[in-house]
Amino acid sequence: MRAARCVVAVLTVSSALTLACAHAPAARTTDAAQVRAAIEVAYAGFISALTHGDADALAAFFTDDAVLAYPGLKGFVTGRTAIRDYWAARFQAARFLEAVIVPAEVRVDGDLAWETGTNRLVVKSGDADAVVPDPAV
Repeated sequence: MRAARCVVAVLTVSSALTLACAHAPAARTTDAAQVRAAIEVAYAGFISALTHGDADALAAFFTDDAVLAYPGLKGFVTGRTAIRDYWAARFQAARFLEAVIVPAEVRVDGDLAWETGTNRLVVKSGDADAVVPDPAV
């Protein structure tokens, strides 16, 4: 069960990082506050799609040539259509009851921006009890 919690936490962080890379603001800026605001808007949409089980909406966050790599995933998921299919399969196996992604720090250096933060997911698979990750993991 602890391993499942780690995978869920890492999955969310990976999703967030991939999302941040896949969606650059339309107009480039070096203002960390503007970048943070764009990240928060993107996260809100990502969380909504995740908790509503909307694979199409999740796939829309990625480019046609995006490459997805998650811990425990054999190989890579390449391209928006394959990413959509990946999420559709995940939603058949599990429901994301709650998702919270909180950017803690945003840094900008020229045309590169990155953020660190925390996340929390509540996931339910089949008839099993919902899994709530341990924040200490």
